[in-house]
Order: sequence, then structure tokens, then C-alpha cells
Amino acid sequence: MKKIRIGIDVDNVIIDFSKQFVEEFNRITGKNITRDDITEWDITELFNDIYDDIDKDLVDNILRSKNMVMGVPYKEFSKETLINMNENKNVDIVIITALHDELIEYRKLWFEAEFPGLDYELHFEKNKSNVHLNNPIDYMIDDGLHNLDDLSKYIPEENCICIEEPYNNTSKYITVKTLKDAYDYILEKENI
Repeated sequence: MKKIRIGIDVDNVIIDFSKQFVEEFNRITGKNITRDDITEWDITELFNDIYDDIDKDLVDNILRSKNMVMGVPYKEFSKETLINMNENKNVDIVIITALHDELIEYRKLWFEAEFPGLDYELHFEKNKSNVHLNNPIDYMIDDGLHNLDDLSKYIPEENCICIEEPYNNTSKYITVKTLKDAYDYILEKENI
């Protein structure tokens, strides 16, 4: 049996990027935003438009902070799901994440520390379809609709799985709450 290659985003799929951002933003600004206030994928543009009283570089500085990579809490069931996926000999884990260049080494260190022994590919790529074009993936699990839109040109739309967030509620893709839900969907669809 051919192994199923599952592409997985990191931020808001494996780790709770929005929760960490909200905590950092509120701590620095004294504001009281929640993850429900993140109604657009582009956080920088969103909050710079909403708040005239903050430094326009603040959001970008938070996003480029080591705090947005190291010590970020997991999304529910994500760590256990990755471990379970790794134990399934029918699955290859392909991590595909976009990250500011200065944070790549931190993300590599985070994966090494958090998932010793996990068998996975790790790609840092803004255009995630480039990974597919070099070595095809069968599924993509992501929170960014633009990523799923791009990949749906190459893989079946029903193989593009969206992790639910306030900024992607218009998703036309299979939408689930957790990485575990996405993995369960794949297992059922593939009958494995």
C-alpha cells in the first residue's frame, strides 16, 4: 500500500498561535482582545486598521518574536494526534509552515525538543504548493484558506481540510475543530 502523505500546517493547527498572540498583544498594549477578534488571517493589517493608538510595527514585532514559536500552547489533541500519526505505518507526516526567516531555527529546535523520535519532513515554505510539486502530498490540513485554495488546484478539494478559526468561517472545505478530527476524517476516507 502506498503511504498517504499528509501535509500539516503548524500555527493554529498544531499550536495555538492565536491564543499566544492574544496574550502577547494584551500584555503589551493593555487591550483585552480575544481570539474571536481575529477575524482576518492577516493579523498585522487587521489590528493596524482597528487600533490607531498602537505603534504600526507592534503587531509585526510580536509576530517576529521568539515567544510566538517557543512555549506556545498546543491546540487540543494535536500532540497526541501527531504521535498517533507517526505510529501509523501507512502515513507520512509532512509539516509545511511559513515563518519569518529569523524564527526558522527556533521552530526547528522546538520540533526537536517536543517530538524526539517523530518521523516527519519539515518544510518552511510560504507557497505550500511548492512542497507538493516537489514531492506530492495527498492531504493538507491548514487554517489558511489561501493555502487550501492554492493546493486545491493540485489535490482533490475533499482532501483539503480546514481547521476552524474565526477568520475562515467562509471555508468551502471540510472544516473541523482539531487535528484529531482531521486525522479521523482521513482514516475514515482512506479506510485505514
